[in-house]
Amino acid sequence: MQQIQLWDRLFKEKKIPKSYTLGEVDNFLKSKYKAISVDKGQFDDLQLDPAVNFNKIVACYKINDPEILQSIFTESELQMHQDSNQKNVSSNFELNSNFKMWVDVQGGRLINVVIESDNGTTMSAFTMQGLSEKLLYELVIMKGIDPEICHIGNETYETYLTFLHRVGYLS
Repeated sequence: MQQIQLWDRLFKEKKIPKSYTLGEVDNFLKSKYKAISVDKGQFDDLQLDPAVNFNKIVACYKINDPEILQSIFTESELQMHQDSNQKNVSSNFELNSNFKMWVDVQGGRLINVVIESDNGTTMSAFTMQGLSEKLLYELVIMKGIDPEICHIGNETYETYLTFLHRVGYLS
């Protein structure tokens, strides 16, 4: 509990924003992760995903810079990618573009990020295709948090503080 109290104090002292504009999300992904904007049409399969509101997708990105990707994966994520790469090397199959994309995601050579917005101003949801705890935490942070729930004892707020701490914003 003392740790949460410290993080709460730091969050308030540092005046970390509680919400981010779509432009700020775009700048963040492009500058920190060298994300590249891609057409929404590349993610038509998300129309079948009940957790995605395809009509509210406002931006799509791919992150495929090898140095960036290697720097954001945990040891266990790197091991999973290595295992996947070994499995796929030993498989003999013809790759269509969609299947190749999934092989690249599983192998740690690609992460896709799809951003939704309810209001056209801020991110309301996101889909991440690929595995990176660090990027996941940062996307949750960029999604923001309702100021009304920013108090100790609220589980969502405490989780948000934990993510801020894990990515180094509360140091």
